[in-house]
Amino acid sequence: MHLHCLCYTSPVWLSTEIDGIRIISGRTLDFFQRLPDEVFNVFDLLSSTPGAKLYSAYMDYKYENQMSEMLLNQLKSSRSTNGLEEAVKECISAASNEHDPSIQKILLKAALFGRAFLCVNLNNPKNSIRPTVSLINDLCTNVIRDLRLINNLQHINISMPITYKQFELIGSRILIDRLLRRNLHEFATSVTKLLRMPPEEGENRILVQWAVQELVDDEARLIAKQDELEKKLYNVQLKGLSLVDTLEILLINFEKDADTLRKDFNVNDKRYWWIKIQAYAKKNAWTQLLEFGKKPTSPIGYEPFVDVCIRSQKLDEARRFADRSIYSSKLDDERLPFIFAKVQMVDEAINSAIKLKSIEALNFIEAKCHLSEVNLTKIRQSRDKIQDYDDNPLKNVFKIFNRGNRADE
Repeated sequence: MHLHCLCYTSPVWLSTEIDGIRIISGRTLDFFQRLPDEVFNVFDLLSSTPGAKLYSAYMDYKYENQMSEMLLNQLKSSRSTNGLEEAVKECISAASNEHDPSIQKILLKAALFGRAFLCVNLNNPKNSIRPTVSLINDLCTNVIRDLRLINNLQHINISMPITYKQFELIGSRILIDRLLRRNLHEFATSVTKLLRMPPEEGENRILVQWAVQELVDDEARLIAKQDELEKKLYNVQLKGLSLVDTLEILLINFEKDADTLRKDFNVNDKRYWWIKIQAYAKKNAWTQLLEFGKKPTSPIGYEPFVDVCIRSQKLDEARRFADRSIYSSKLDDERLPFIFAKVQMVDEAINSAIKLKSIEALNFIEAKCHLSEVNLTKIRQSRDKIQDYDDNPLKNVFKIFNRGNRADE
């Protein structure tokens, strides 16, 4: 009898499984089990089981040995009507009980080799009797899929070694739960796709937990950052505030720290500009807002500047940004009539609305501005002309012609 001795330099833990025992040390994880009968019956040199014969037939075929045909004939002509079918099942079962991927591959190839002859009678091609292969096909597909998953679980990035029997026992749902507890959301999603799990049990559930975990992680990072800033900046209370509120406080007197926090949390330009102008407006920092508004381009246009000024009843400040919107941001091109109307620049609003041929803008001006009879008449006449133009069937022809001219330019 051959004895194998294992030596460990640190304490070990033993964990029983349905098909073996795990030995866990500080550095290694070993798994011991009794050699499964399915594997023994296929590889035993003296074995005469259908699985052993099919495995030998495949190996002979692989090395171009004529014994392969003789072994296949024995399987087909055996007294058992399902000799070859049993052989295929035994090879598949042996592969599922094997832990080495290279041996799994050989056994599965042997099974697929036998499956190819299930519908062929080697002794009498005209025989109409055909064994049922649909169940074998499904079995092959499922085992190959599951073994691919189990082998991937053993990868160092996942480190969740389980056997085929253990996977059958826990099922796909518990496996997904274990992956989620390790924050392996992306891998868990690929598992649900491989196993074709229903969305409500698989992908949807993962996405919800993934989102929750991301929020928790971001909140933890924010609390740590707030604690760091409170130690650095005296008389500033930040804990318990949201990211937006924290940025608004820092933007008034600690703008460099606000910029650093913004980069740490990947706040994009548009959102940061919104936060910044709202922070200045809340603190009545109109000088800082004006200086900030002098930057060459705004990713959100200048209408938000106008809106925060109007909400604070700073009409003169709002008009400054309305003037800047004429030449500083292309984002405001179609919003110019609305911007001018908000700050009661009536003539500019009407002229820009007529230029854009916008009935919506004219209606907005009429509703929001204090108009004289002259301006009111001008709006109504312009609106009628635009409506007549829209009702003209030749309008689309002119549009196509204009597009063609622009393309040529």
